[in-house]
Amino acid sequence: MNPSFMLMGDIGNGAGTAIWGAVSAGAGYVLTYALAGVSTLMGCLFHGVYWTKRK
Repeated sequence: MNPSFMLMGDIGNGAGTAIWGAVSAGAGYVLTYALAGVSTLMGCLFHGVYWTKRK
Protein backbone atom coordinates (compact mmCIF):
# COMPACT_ATOMS: atom_id res chain seq x y z
CA MET A 1 0.00 0.00 0.00
CA ASN A 2 1.24 3.42 -0.73
CA PRO A 3 0.93 6.38 1.65
CA SER A 4 -1.47 8.29 -0.63
CA PHE A 5 -3.96 5.42 -0.54
CA MET A 6 -3.77 5.24 3.24
CA LEU A 7 -4.13 9.02 3.55
CA MET A 8 -7.27 9.04 1.40
CA GLY A 9 -8.70 6.19 3.51
CA ASP A 10 -8.06 8.18 6.69
CA ILE A 11 -9.65 11.30 5.19
CA GLY A 12 -12.67 9.26 4.07
CA ASN A 13 -13.10 7.76 7.52
CA GLY A 14 -12.88 11.18 9.16
CA ALA A 15 -15.23 12.86 6.68
CA GLY A 16 -17.75 10.03 6.95
CA THR A 17 -17.74 10.25 10.72
CA ALA A 18 -18.25 14.02 10.62
CA ILE A 19 -21.10 13.77 8.11
CA TRP A 20 -22.94 10.98 9.94
CA GLY A 21 -22.40 12.80 13.24
CA ALA A 22 -24.00 15.95 11.84
CA VAL A 23 -26.89 13.95 10.38
CA SER A 24 -27.55 12.16 13.64
CA ALA A 25 -27.29 15.36 15.69
CA GLY A 26 -29.72 17.16 13.43
CA ALA A 27 -32.15 14.42 12.46
CA GLY A 28 -31.93 11.74 15.13
CA TYR A 29 -30.91 8.11 15.11
CA VAL A 30 -33.89 6.74 13.17
CA LEU A 31 -33.14 8.84 10.09
CA THR A 32 -29.40 8.22 10.48
CA TYR A 33 -29.88 4.45 10.41
CA ALA A 34 -32.37 4.69 7.54
CA LEU A 35 -29.93 6.75 5.46
CA ALA A 36 -27.06 4.41 6.33
CA GLY A 37 -29.17 1.47 5.18
CA VAL A 38 -30.12 3.21 1.94
CA SER A 39 -26.51 4.16 1.18
CA THR A 40 -25.37 0.60 1.87
CA LEU A 41 -28.09 -0.80 -0.38
CA MET A 42 -27.14 1.65 -3.16
CA GLY A 43 -23.50 0.62 -2.84
CA CYS A 44 -24.46 -3.04 -3.15
CA LEU A 45 -26.62 -2.32 -6.20
CA PHE A 46 -23.88 -0.31 -7.93
CA HIS A 47 -21.37 -3.03 -7.13
CA GLY A 48 -23.69 -5.69 -8.60
CA VAL A 49 -24.26 -3.65 -11.77
CA TYR A 50 -20.50 -3.13 -12.14
CA TRP A 51 -19.75 -6.85 -11.91
CA THR A 52 -22.65 -7.74 -14.21
CA LYS A 53 -21.42 -5.36 -16.91
CA ARG A 54 -17.83 -6.52 -16.45
CA LYS A 55 -18.61 -10.16 -17.31
